[in-house]
Amino acid sequence: MKNTFLSCLVLCLACSFIYAQDVPIGSRHELHFYLINGYAVSYKFPSKGILNYRVNLDLGAHYGDFSGESSGEYSTDDRGNINRALSITLTPQIYVYFLSTEYARMYAGGGAFITYQYNKQHTDVSYNNGTNSYSNIIKDSRYSLGLSALIGIETELAKNIMLFAESQINGGRKWAEVKSNNFDNYGYHSRNNETTRSWFADYSNIRIGLGVYF
Repeated sequence: MKNTFLSCLVLCLACSFIYAQDVPIGSRHELHFYLINGYAVSYKFPSKGILNYRVNLDLGAHYGDFSGESSGEYSTDDRGNINRALSITLTPQIYVYFLSTEYARMYAGGGAFITYQYNKQHTDVSYNNGTNSYSNIIKDSRYSLGLSALIGIETELAKNIMLFAESQINGGRKWAEVKSNNFDNYGYHSRNNETTRSWFADYSNIRIGLGVYF
């Protein structure tokens, strides 16, 4: 996923050089690529007034595969763990530039967001030299809906290329559903489903990236 993201960034940077032109801030298209503290891409629509409109897409994925072995005086235990995680957030936002100088521009705004997160963890344990074993599977699905406020700063590095940094405050409602299954080689099997709802508020670390406009 990281290589694909960087390939798209390189392609857009190349296109910005090929089609570079002096375009007023309000009437130009912009693509922002978040590279530090999370990967994301943002598209800004052309606008004629003081309000600017954009939509952000945050993507996160993780795959982990761990296995280990421990030996005692009378037995050898084996443990395997597989973890898969996926996160998608869609955020339409409106913002304005409130300070502009020759070298940088500051902006602030807000919008709404919707997030889907999924995590699956599968653990297998074998002990007593393989004569006993059990497994545990946990599936965690989460949905979030809320509002966000942002503040950021951007500066141009070269023609049609900018560097930006921004941070957000998020708040809203979260729904979570956790399903777990446990079973062993003797036929024991248990299931547990848990659903929770809660309000939340958090803030993001400063995210830094590159933008291109055309």
